[in-house]
Amino acid sequence: GQYFRLKKNDRALLCLPVDYIAGKMMVVRSFILGLNLVPIEPSGNPFEKATERFDFAAMTPMQVSNILTEKAGIKKLNRITKLIIGGADISSELLTKIRLLKNEVWQTYGMTETITHVAVRKLNAPGESENYRALPEVLFQQDDRACLVIHAPHLSEMKVVTNDIVELLNNQEF
Repeated sequence: GQYFRLKKNDRALLCLPVDYIAGKMMVVRSFILGLNLVPIEPSGNPFEKATERFDFAAMTPMQVSNILTEKAGIKKLNRITKLIIGGADISSELLTKIRLLKNEVWQTYGMTETITHVAVRKLNAPGESENYRALPEVLFQQDDRACLVIHAPHLSEMKVVTNDIVELLNNQEF
């Protein structure tokens, strides 16, 4: 919440299934931060049903891509002040379209083992980056396989050893 500057009563769109961690995290975020959660039935194109403005939303690359194939897709996505995208890779074609958006868009990095995101990458200006940056209280290192190791004491006493090979730039960026 602090990182994305979310505040009580901000409107958050829930367009991910709550059977999975991403949807559950939207519910938890909203409860803890006091967000006004607006649930809609998950679909490949959330803006078939959602017509209002939102302060925050989380979507998959497929959902964002489906919206951007519409003529008014950019206008629709710009109704979300802060958008996080996760769950799969973002193609270079989709990234080119995302860079046209005027809102704040991040790609997230996390896994079920960390329960939430541990790093984000800004996808559009200002602050666009090719690198993932650690969220507060998270540090990174590499193991002997060049795989990412996550230290997030606020999430787990144990470090999380991934199978993701990364180019580690420093202990907070890869």
